[in-house]
Amino acid sequence: MSLKIFGFLAAAIVAFFAAGSKTVSANDDYPAVIAAQEGAVRLQPSSPWNIHFAEENCRLSRVFGEGENKHLLFFEQTSPSDSFSMTIAGPAFAKFGNPRRVELGMPSDQVLQRQPTPYLGDVETMGRALIYTSINPAAFSQVHTSNDTTKDDEREAKRAAIDLEEAAKIERIVTRSGKRVVSIETDELAPAFQALNACTRDLLQMWGLDPTKLADAEYTPARAIGLRQIVRRIQQAYPSAALRRGQQAFFRMRMIVEIDGTVSECYLDKATKADSLDSPACQEFLRAKFEPALDADGQPIRSFYSTGVTYLVN
Repeated sequence: MSLKIFGFLAAAIVAFFAAGSKTVSANDDYPAVIAAQEGAVRLQPSSPWNIHFAEENCRLSRVFGEGENKHLLFFEQTSPSDSFSMTIAGPAFAKFGNPRRVELGMPSDQVLQRQPTPYLGDVETMGRALIYTSINPAAFSQVHTSNDTTKDDEREAKRAAIDLEEAAKIERIVTRSGKRVVSIETDELAPAFQALNACTRDLLQMWGLDPTKLADAEYTPARAIGLRQIVRRIQQAYPSAALRRGQQAFFRMRMIVEIDGTVSECYLDKATKADSLDSPACQEFLRAKFEPALDADGQPIRSFYSTGVTYLVN
């Protein structure tokens, strides 16, 4: 068995996935076209959107379908970002097979794709789940082919918020595995994501950061110095008990980066269950050095840095 660590660097608008190709058929497989075809499972909302605000994360959820056909959709962010994680769970996914062959369609003007690749998991009381660790609606049409996740993230200006113009292009979330098609009929997602943006903006205030410089205006995110070396040390600390059991896990992380580039806080959340797998990622990042974030005027500011570590055993 061998181990790979894939990092999802939300703070730098970078999401790396395994090499692959964009799926475009001659029939133009747009979400609305696929959802309308015979045999597709179309799930209508059966509850309002629910926003859950916690000290370390925000979750936007909604139930679709009725009775034994109930399904759950939720989006989650552990910090303000233009990307988010997404989980869809319910009986319609019970027979979804190889996750590398699962296609996803979100923006109405973009065809279904096989990237990003989900994890297959389970949600209590709902059953089989598709778990996407990082999705950016604005970059959905781009093909991510790099698996070199130790590369330093680029320093380009951004806002710490989901792009609502891009979110307005999403009216349904369509997944396909072979001949099985499931369409979650969300209606336009801009209003829902506006609530998620407001929630994560409140997180900034709770952490003692300035939303006017991070969420309301463009800024240049902090960048870790020597990221390759940090990832290598985390990889070397993979617990032997977890390796023997073939356990895999995804961790979400959030740090506070001071204006001098030091890390003053680190929060680590195990997003998946793995009893023998604990990550030393916080210990490594607490002693790391960063290039501090810069405000719109190019001045160093106190900020956050979000990333994730995925352990895969092959």
